[in-house]
Amino acid sequence: MLEQKLKSLIPKEINEFPKIKRIGDPYHFESWELDKKSNELIMRYWFCNIAKNSTNRKRVFVHEFESDLRLLLQSGNFENSDFVKICPKTNSDGGCGFAVMVGILEQQRIIDKTGRARYSLINREKIKEWLM
Repeated sequence: MLEQKLKSLIPKEINEFPKIKRIGDPYHFESWELDKKSNELIMRYWFCNIAKNSTNRKRVFVHEFESDLRLLLQSGNFENSDFVKICPKTNSDGGCGFAVMVGILEQQRIIDKTGRARYSLINREKIKEWLM
């Protein structure tokens, strides 16, 4: 269900993901693909380097995002430390995957910032809907 929900939102409603500190250009949706090594669904996104002369392509593994959402539903919190533990493949591309997930959840009014790299669940029903 999460895969369908994300694909219905991205890129139709959401195609940019702000950085955590809201400084600099956002991350941009690129495509939905199957990862070549694991054959798992990924969302590709990209951003420009500081000099703006090249782009960096990164991945969010949908099954890892789903695991994060299940923990969020259980604990009521979404933190970078949980992301690092639960999303090793997404995190292997760098911590910006956390920012992309946060961007999606904030834009959908599912979480709200409560501290540094810490977010609180504000819409339990929407998460349940996404996971069913």
